[in-house]
Amino acid sequence: MQKSIKKLIAICIVTILAISALPFVGLAADAPKVILDGKTLTFDVPPEIVSGRTFVPLRAIFEELGAQIHWDNDTRTVTATKDSVKIVLTIGESFAYINDEMVSLDAPARVVSGRTLVPLRFVSEALGCTVDWDGETWTITITSPTGSPSESTTSQKVMTPEEAVAMFRARLEELGLPIVDSGYGIRLVYDNNYYEDIVVDGVTYYCICFVESWSAWGGIGFYAVNSVTGEIHQIMLNEDESGNLYHEFLENITDDGAFKKHFGITE
Repeated sequence: MQKSIKKLIAICIVTILAISALPFVGLAADAPKVILDGKTLTFDVPPEIVSGRTFVPLRAIFEELGAQIHWDNDTRTVTATKDSVKIVLTIGESFAYINDEMVSLDAPARVVSGRTLVPLRFVSEALGCTVDWDGETWTITITSPTGSPSESTTSQKVMTPEEAVAMFRARLEELGLPIVDSGYGIRLVYDNNYYEDIVVDGVTYYCICFVESWSAWGGIGFYAVNSVTGEIHQIMLNEDESGNLYHEFLENITDDGAFKKHFGITE
């Protein structure tokens, strides 16, 4: 009887150990691949996708780009310097500094197994790289300002939310629709705390509210701007039974004809 119990316990332990190893294998197999200036990078801590956002190892990529990295354990702050560019980033903060100018992060930096992982878009903002995401092959292609992308790569700069709003605003003003920052009139509002970004196949779409506020209420519309291509999509936001917002793409109004028709502009 005792031998049978010992054998059963041994089998249980082996089974538990085998099962516990499975997630780590899955994570390694599902990690996005990173190509920098045509070179496939290897990491001791791989990139990961969390809540639709891609995080990449800061030190490995920045050092490959020729930056010097300093880690302050007391303040949990990373400082990277390259030529005349100085980048300061603190773990857990939703912003960083590039040459003393504050820039917002679409998600705070993370520490995984002693390595700092940052949102992919920050690589583009920090060192002027262009970034391309291939959702089919799970491949991130980063091209530095001095690097040459491979012939099969068509890298594009990832747009910031501020750039998306400015682009949308410029197109409306070209149609004769002036935009105001406050008060009555037409406003464009980007608030990621209230309307979260939309991520489709690894590409971020910024949710922008178009608000018409007059003495008599005008209305409100929602649009998603592709952070890579700049395409503008009309979307519908609904609240499901659990209280969460979900979106539905309605119409692509990127081309001039569709854009003018959508906003009631006739020539």
